[in-house]
Amino acid sequence: MNDIDRSVETFDFAMRRRFAWFEIKVNDRIAMLDETIPEWKDAAIRKMQTLNTAIGKIDGLSSSYHIGPAYF
Repeated sequence: MNDIDRSVETFDFAMRRRFAWFEIKVNDRIAMLDETIPEWKDAAIRKMQTLNTAIGKIDGLSSSYHIGPAYF
């Protein structure tokens, strides 16, 4: 472990200790597409679901690697 890794590790621990962490799933935020790009919503959701399905099929990846509506 080099010096950079050590300093990031300390910062990471400090952040985790001070804040509550909540997992936000992809489907929890789909409504954000309603206001920003309503005419592209259906196409964006289809592409997002297709990508997330492909990500789920890759060994070593899980739903933690799925992309959400913020990418669109």
